[in-house]
Amino acid sequence: MSLLLQGKHVWLREMTPDDLGAVLEVYNSHPAYNLWRNGTAALSLAELEQEYKAMLDIPSGHWMIVKTVETAQTAETAQTAHAAKPEPKIIGVVHFSTAHPSPGKGWIGLFLIHRDCQGQGFGREACSLLEQYCAEQGCSQLHLGVIAEDEQTLRFWGKLGFEQYRQVTAPVGRLTQPVLLLAKQITD
Repeated sequence: MSLLLQGKHVWLREMTPDDLGAVLEVYNSHPAYNLWRNGTAALSLAELEQEYKAMLDIPSGHWMIVKTVETAQTAETAQTAHAAKPEPKIIGVVHFSTAHPSPGKGWIGLFLIHRDCQGQGFGREACSLLEQYCAEQGCSQLHLGVIAEDEQTLRFWGKLGFEQYRQVTAPVGRLTQPVLLLAKQITD
């Protein structure tokens, strides 16, 4: 059974190989992130395919795409203009696990929202859906790592209640660098 997490403005569903082209656009909307992790501003489709296949082996891991949900207002506008109904668009990608490396601790390994779709609440809602799902799976905490230089991402997670608990030097993509580990208590 495929995992589907539905919210008011976004939904997350299991990623398939057919989604890789759209997911590549999400990655490549973040050239600074790609430079930090691979030393190049753009990721190739072959590199993404390799990463996708490697992450599929993580126990209890899920590759998810983030799509927009059509709102009533969008549907009304399309009907008024006699236009075709807008198709939900892939705006993000997430990889997470509910029991890796240890049970009871969820881990977000990747969370990217397309640069053009940031600041609209999509990331916040997608994170909330992940928190709810992880809590339902028995996770009391949600953890993630952020490249130490990425101040914008650190601010985003801080606003969502994540707190730094350690700094490590770790491999991120092809490069090794300082990473800040963050966590949030999601259940009592």
